Amino acid sequence: MADHLSEEEQIEKLKRWWAEQGRGVIAAVLLVVGSWGGWSYYQNSVENAALAASSEYQQLNELLLTSAVGEPLESELAAQLQQRATALKASAANSQYGRYAAMLLARIAVESGNLAAAQSELEWVLDADSDPALNAVARLRLARVLAAQQRVDEALALVQNPQPATFAAAYAELRGDLHRAQGNDSAAYTAYQAALAAGVEQRAEPLLQLKLNAVAAAVVIDSAADQPTAEQ
Repeated sequence: MADHLSEEEQIEKLKRWWAEQGRGVIAAVLLVVGSWGGWSYYQNSVENAALAASSEYQQLNELLLTSAVGEPLESELAAQLQQRATALKASAANSQYGRYAAMLLARIAVESGNLAAAQSELEWVLDADSDPALNAVARLRLARVLAAQQRVDEALALVQNPQPATFAAAYAELRGDLHRAQGNDSAAYTAYQAALAAGVEQRAEPLLQLKLNAVAAAVVIDSAADQPTAEQ
């Protein structure tokens, strides 16, 4: 009998607890389930957006392959690429694909002679991106754009310390080009030598050796001109 009463008391306690706490428990469960569902939806949205951006970027690359390597883009193709790259940059601004789109827009701007627009796109990449390799490429291209605007000192400031170090040869060669544009053959010679040394493991291009030879001759001539003659 005591056991029976004990069971009834436990049942009554359970009923009272459920009446007092049951709704809260259900609400908590629903909140957790709802939160999980919201998070899953968010994750799926992010993944779908990334897949869409990746697919669009791949299509842009395929379009680029239809143009001749090293040649300016044809006007019709450039217009199509610009429209799609602009849309990709807007829709994927927080991803690498948005940065890649901006790099393409910078190229199109350079080829159309719009250096200010190219500068803006490359600066956007540098402000938005933390990937060292993409950052290094953007700095190189921005330096060339600035140099084309006769802003050589600003361009030189961008290519002093390459990171990662695999860009050392490219940075040094561009420094040589910029020094040469300033008429500083001695500094250009030093930079080209550094580029040649850094590029030993990367098969330095013959053009770099030609640049080095050209400024070497100029440096020798300048040195000879600075030497006092016998009559002096």
